[in-house]
Amino acid sequence: MRDQSVRESDGTYAVMPLAGRFEAQYEPEPTSGCWIWIGVVDRLGYGAMEIDGRKAMAHRVSHILSKGDIPPGLTIDHLCRNRRCVNPAHLEAVPHRVNVLRGHGIAAKRATQTHCVNGHEFTPENTYLYRGRYRSCRDCGNRRNREFRARQTASH
Repeated sequence: MRDQSVRESDGTYAVMPLAGRFEAQYEPEPTSGCWIWIGVVDRLGYGAMEIDGRKAMAHRVSHILSKGDIPPGLTIDHLCRNRRCVNPAHLEAVPHRVNVLRGHGIAAKRATQTHCVNGHEFTPENTYLYRGRYRSCRDCGNRRNREFRARQTASH
């Protein structure tokens, strides 16, 4: 990322450092410590800016400016859970799975489940892994299979 020409009000161009452009687009929020992005926000609520004619995510720019390049295979996690926050102290480079499991989405909620919807505990003996990723309760699956076979037998 490099400095960029910015058009002045008189029509001339001046070179503005990237750090200066970045700092002009956030405001510190005193109670949470978040630096709230007041520039362009994308449809998912993340801050965005243009660098060299391309869209760049503001939180990624913040991390790069303060901590250096993002290591390959890692994504930036907002520890404060505020998508518009660009405070580098609230950002951490982590694997995608860690980022998802720290969140509040369906995958994070399911990962914390200890029992199926019918109250059976997810133990190694009672848990079937579908495609190596999706947990299913063996007791419930066995019950469904017995009910299915009973219906098949009754209809013939």
